[in-house]
Amino acid sequence: MRYFAKLFNENCENTIKWSDLSTLIEYKDFCFYWRISKTEVREILKKMKCGKAIGPDYIQIEVGKCLGDEGISWLTKLFNAILKTKKMSDEWRMSVLIPIFKNKGEAQNCVNYRGIKLMCHILKLWERVMELRLQRDTNVSPNQFGFILGRSTMEAIHLLRGLLDKYRENEEDLHMIFIDLEKNI
Repeated sequence: MRYFAKLFNENCENTIKWSDLSTLIEYKDFCFYWRISKTEVREILKKMKCGKAIGPDYIQIEVGKCLGDEGISWLTKLFNAILKTKKMSDEWRMSVLIPIFKNKGEAQNCVNYRGIKLMCHILKLWERVMELRLQRDTNVSPNQFGFILGRSTMEAIHLLRGLLDKYRENEEDLHMIFIDLEKNI
């Protein structure tokens, strides 16, 4: 087991501090994840606005804030259980869609409405914790393709094809992920 852990994490070995290894959790599938800390949950919970419309679970974010450290502790345990078991409540997947008129055009035309989804506030908190981790642990290139003179999307596709060809020539694996971070920038 240690052999595979070292093999799969060989490149990351220098970045892990020995003092932080107590927060590294190992479970049956030989997967590793960093435990969600109470400070992460507390930081995100502080940033969430009060008085927002409630979702299908009828729980306001104020509940988490009013419970203080006890609520933060409970939410942290819940989030770590979700991260470990890879299972989330089916109720979180439900949302209420409310059409809001844009005050443009005819009210009878459905195109003139914008849909607002009311989700569970705990799910929003979970999403923001995960988003914070992604932003902290990833580097986003400042390069942009599309909507800039001389930097078309087609150019990006040709560059990626060239990169793929080089990796195929060397018989190496290439792992990529594309995330649209438009709203976060």
